[in-house]
Amino acid sequence: MQIDVKERQEARKTLFGIRRSAWLEMLIFYGALVLIDVFFFGFARYWGVNPHPFWLVTLLLACQYGTKEGVIAALIGVIIYLIGPWPAQDINTDKFSYVFSILVHPIFWLVTAVLFGELRQRHIRERATLEEELETSREREERITQAYEQVKEIKSGLELRTATQIRSSIAAHRALRTMEVPNETETLRGLEQLLEAVVGVQKFSIYLLAANGDLEARTTHNWEERDHYSRSLTAQDPLYRAVLERRKPITILNREDEQVLTGHGVLATPLVDLETGQIYGMLKVESMPFTELNFHAIETIAAVGELGGMSLSRLRNYETVAATSMVNPESGAHSYGYFNRYAEFISSLGRRLNFDVTMLIVRMTGAEQLPYSTRIQAARLFAETVDQSLRKVDMTFDYQQNSEEFSIVLPATSADGAEKVREKIQTQLGKALRTLDSNIRFSYTIEPLHAK
Repeated sequence: MQIDVKERQEARKTLFGIRRSAWLEMLIFYGALVLIDVFFFGFARYWGVNPHPFWLVTLLLACQYGTKEGVIAALIGVIIYLIGPWPAQDINTDKFSYVFSILVHPIFWLVTAVLFGELRQRHIRERATLEEELETSREREERITQAYEQVKEIKSGLELRTATQIRSSIAAHRALRTMEVPNETETLRGLEQLLEAVVGVQKFSIYLLAANGDLEARTTHNWEERDHYSRSLTAQDPLYRAVLERRKPITILNREDEQVLTGHGVLATPLVDLETGQIYGMLKVESMPFTELNFHAIETIAAVGELGGMSLSRLRNYETVAATSMVNPESGAHSYGYFNRYAEFISSLGRRLNFDVTMLIVRMTGAEQLPYSTRIQAARLFAETVDQSLRKVDMTFDYQQNSEEFSIVLPATSADGAEKVREKIQTQLGKALRTLDSNIRFSYTIEPLHAK
């Protein structure tokens, strides 16, 4: 059981420096003895009684409370003892002996009160020392407990921060690997993951320059229905001009930028390739904790924008090279750029020689839900299956630049013949996809390029 030192000390209340319980006990004992003396002995103050009853009160108070209480009890006893008439002096007794016989009891009471009171005072001092040491130990224990809790909290915070940094580093590594994929969707997804990993932003968006020169939102992170941020910015918009002209972060921490960002967010930075100076879009933060909006966060977001611009620059260069090549190295099908030239050539040849030219368009359904690596494997599997199932004159192309839509040009094949080709490809492809992912589905559309 824990001892509450302060509570015990507060319970020892005093009156004129004497414990209240001591006053009460003196009142009870002396009151009882005086009443007995009055009713039974005619208030003789117990003269001639040996041992005198007042000894009991003096010893009890001195041994229980200490010197002060014992002396007070003795003095009260002396006053009661000496009130009233004294016994008559014997004729054979001198005055000194007479006074001594009267005062011998009061003197012994006072001496006894001091003697036994000091013994009690020694115990009280030892108790006070122990209580002080106990209180000091308890305070030290509380300080140690508080220090332990603080250290524990700091340790938990460091563990959480370390784990967060590790997770952020892993997430950043994965995001950078995603950005290396030569695909715009994957590049933007990696850029989104990277921003989530390194900066604690709540809402942000990624804009890319469209063919007409406008900035169009391609990625919107945590936008809600009640948000009314613009999904397209024209050259007349102040934010558009500020980002593309200044080529540096725009933030509400700067007074001149605050009006530019009104209705748009708290920060915007260009997606710029520092090597070429080409701007490909804008990274805009609509919401983030104000305490996190500091110089470090601004520089980090700007660095992410520069990294995004560099990735988009590599992607555009890759697309330019891929558009001029005949074969897509990823899927193994003929490239999208070669498709337009070949479709126009074979259609013209069909009109001149009067034979049918039919195109079978194949789309991978739900491709946006699949990992990029799975889409590429499915595209390669499709190209291999079609190559094994068709004639030498039939050619497979990327119908779009995202490896999700394909076109099969079938010279000298009518729509009915294209339907038979579709059935054959669908059967063979269904068997082949079992080794990859049975949930992958393709849709088929037949379009005539020329009908005789």
